[in-house]
Amino acid sequence: MKKYLALLRGINVGGQKKILMVELQKLFEEMGFLAVQTYIQSGNVVFETFEQDTKILEQSISQKIAEKYAFQVLIFIRDKEQMHQILRQNPFENTQDLYVSFLDKTILETALEKLDVEKYLPDQVQIFGKTLYLSCQTGYGKTKLNNQFFEKKLQVNATTRNWKSVCELTKMLEK
Repeated sequence: MKKYLALLRGINVGGQKKILMVELQKLFEEMGFLAVQTYIQSGNVVFETFEQDTKILEQSISQKIAEKYAFQVLIFIRDKEQMHQILRQNPFENTQDLYVSFLDKTILETALEKLDVEKYLPDQVQIFGKTLYLSCQTGYGKTKLNNQFFEKKLQVNATTRNWKSVCELTKMLEK
C-alpha cells in the first residue's frame, strides 16, 4: 500500500468544473482508494492504493471524473518522496510569494533560456525536472508567468499550488 497525492487541474476556478470536496472524496472511495482526504477546494486528494503505476492512476481518476461530471480534468500524481524532494530543492529563500507548478513531463532547465524570463523581473522561475518554482513578487494574479504562459511556451500541462498548500499536502502524506 502506497500513499499518493492527486492534484486536479482547473476545478472550482471561477465557477468552472465544480466538484464539491465531499463528492470528490466519495468518488475516490468508490474507486477503491483508502484513507482518502481532501485539502481545500482546488482539488487536492491524498489517498492510499496498491497500484504503483502513476500513469494508470492519473488516467483512471480522470476517466471516472469525466464519467460522473461530463468534463475532462487533468490529474497529476506525486508521492511522499517526490513531495519531500520538491520541498528540499526549492531554490528561493522567500516563500511568501512562492508557487509550485506540477508538470506532466520533464523539462530541462535550459528551456528557461527560450522563455526570456528576465523580462518579467522581479518574478523569477526555476525548473527541476517536472517541477517549476515561481517566485512571484508582483503577485500571482498580476504576473504574466502563469500556468497558461508555461503550458504554451513549454508545451506541457501544469497545475499550480502556492507554497503553503505544497507544505500542507506534504504533511498530509506523512500521516
